[in-house]
Amino acid sequence: MSDRNFLEMGLERAELKFCKNPSETVEVISARRVLYQGEKRSLGSVTIQLLNDDSIDRDHTKYWTHEGRCVREIYEETVKLRQP
Repeated sequence: MSDRNFLEMGLERAELKFCKNPSETVEVISARRVLYQGEKRSLGSVTIQLLNDDSIDRDHTKYWTHEGRCVREIYEETVKLRQP
């Protein structure tokens, strides 16, 4: 599985909520892009902006949830399902 591919995780057109402020949301619009405040962006760039910290680690999925589940958790489950 490709690294952090939203479509492979079953998150096509999903709304993701920012853990630290659930009123901040993005919409998944492609395998690697989200829509935030009308702009197509990477999840990482939105995370960095919201945290106001460009030194955070590369795993931005841990800061987002979908239907109450951490996106990082969804990613890990998807990887396990695809392993031979």
